[in-house]
This record gives sequence, structure tokens and C-alpha cells, in this order.
Amino acid sequence: MGRSYKQLSLDDRCEIACLSANGSSVRQIAAALDRSPSTVSRE
Repeated sequence: MGRSYKQLSLDDRCEIACLSANGSSVRQIAAALDRSPSTVSRE
């Protein structure tokens, strides 16, 4: 039916920061976290 939404956890945000600092693309980070690229790009 409807989509279930949940906020990113602090761990997810830290992972995004680490992967981004290491040069990973938004799409690579999104795939690693099983999130959409648009969610990752907003962080």
C-alpha cells in the first residue's frame, strides 16, 4: 500500500560523512546504505 518513511539514524549520517570524505559518489553511498540517492544528497 503506502510507503513507510523513516529518518536517517545518526549512524547512517556518520556513514554518509565518512564515505563522502573518502570520495564516494552519492549513488555509491545510497547503494551501500540501501537508500535513495535523493535522501543521501540532502544530508
